[in-house]
Amino acid sequence: LKADLTEEGLFTISDGTRQTVQGLDEPVDLTLYFSKQLGELAPRYAGYFERVRGLLEQYRDLSGGKIQVHYVDPKPFSDAEDRAVAAGLQGIRLNLEGDMGYFGLVGTNSTDNQSVIEFFSPDREKFLEYDLTKLVYSLSNPKKPVVGIISGIRMTGGMTPQGQQLQAWQVMEQIREFFDVYPLDENLKSIPDEVKTLMIVQPDKLTREAAYAIDQFALRGGRILAFVDPLAELGKASPYLTQNGERSEAFRKLLEAWGVAFDPKMVATDIAHARRVQFSGAPGVQPTITEHIGWLALMADNLDQRDVLSSGIERINVATPGHFAKKEGAAVKFTPILQTSAQSMEVKASEFGFGADPVRLLRNFRASGKPLVIAARLAGPVSSAFPDGPPEAEKKAQDKAAGESGNAAETSSKSNSEGRAKSAKAHVAKGEINAIIVADTDMLHDRFWVEASNFLGQTILIPNAHNATFVLNALDNLGGSSALLSLRGRGVEDRPFVLV
Repeated sequence: LKADLTEEGLFTISDGTRQTVQGLDEPVDLTLYFSKQLGELAPRYAGYFERVRGLLEQYRDLSGGKIQVHYVDPKPFSDAEDRAVAAGLQGIRLNLEGDMGYFGLVGTNSTDNQSVIEFFSPDREKFLEYDLTKLVYSLSNPKKPVVGIISGIRMTGGMTPQGQQLQAWQVMEQIREFFDVYPLDENLKSIPDEVKTLMIVQPDKLTREAAYAIDQFALRGGRILAFVDPLAELGKASPYLTQNGERSEAFRKLLEAWGVAFDPKMVATDIAHARRVQFSGAPGVQPTITEHIGWLALMADNLDQRDVLSSGIERINVATPGHFAKKEGAAVKFTPILQTSAQSMEVKASEFGFGADPVRLLRNFRASGKPLVIAARLAGPVSSAFPDGPPEAEKKAQDKAAGESGNAAETSSKSNSEGRAKSAKAHVAKGEINAIIVADTDMLHDRFWVEASNFLGQTILIPNAHNATFVLNALDNLGGSSALLSLRGRGVEDRPFVLV
């Protein structure tokens, strides 16, 4: 008989983990490397080793024999140490002689795929169950996740109409390292079945048919990562369009159906996190150094530290972001991930147009006393933004496809058959959404998170913020199972006395 008497259930396995572990079809081997000498020199690691071992043994017991757990002490200069190094575990120096200590996990499956936790840091203890479950899940689902990208901003590279080569933004290069990327158009009629996660960036020209495809994708269980911006300063042919009368309203209507309020004409500012900039006014006038209340450096305390998206993030730079709020009466669970401080203020986006004066904006600032939500997680029940079914153009195509399907020749091509099947999918009126929404797109541009320098003739990229980490964390989290999405960070076991 076991009982977990800790306040936050630190030793109780989550339902999401049970679902993952008990649903394994193939065996998984887990080898925990822990240097006994490391535990002797640093008792904190010895205590954490017991925590990790106890959790792994619960995984083993729940798996019905599918998970096997092994323990190895990789002594210096031993074969075990060689195996740890070959697997990619990270060692830490134990003494002046250069002996290394290890505390990591190597997982393998029946097809010899390998997944590794390089080092168990006690600082990441609140995400321990998430990390272990994610490793087990990745071994049982080894294929590279597919991400579809719909972007109204030139971030994926390619050629301009004038034949000029555009470099892909660095965030795209990093996404391609971990995911198969499917570029999709803003006028698409359907989303490929291979796409399980959809990244949407400033869809200013989104057609109603494309909005309907996104709507149905989300209601059928597809995951959404969306970036929208009241003033996309970078990546647009003309960033300072008069507050975007040219914009399609299609995506905003999707947000409304998902229980989210978003005003595309308002910018969230924050004097407590304003970045210092050099502002050049009229010609011949000395440049001024001032705080730009629309360009923000948001820190760890602006993030929900219980959400796995916050892992590894100390700073996120955003520029003239918007903000979200939950619509009154909405059933969806709206969880803020990234917020301003209470020293915030809504400002019309038109105030940040071409020639905007940061000094004047700072002078006119009046704090609202409440934080504004720049990024949020959506989960739970929502209704379709198309209560009457697909738009007319799509409806005609659907009706035509349904009428032709009965008379289709057996020699029809596979692609045509699949096309008719997709068009004939029944309309989904209600479903459960899993989405992460962000009210800024400039954070994706290199200018706001990475600096380039030249070293021995090579261009070296040095991040100055964790914008790309946030995006990768979001895609990684959304690309996992629904069980992984349900896991959040827990409290930590270490609770020192504050009064004796």
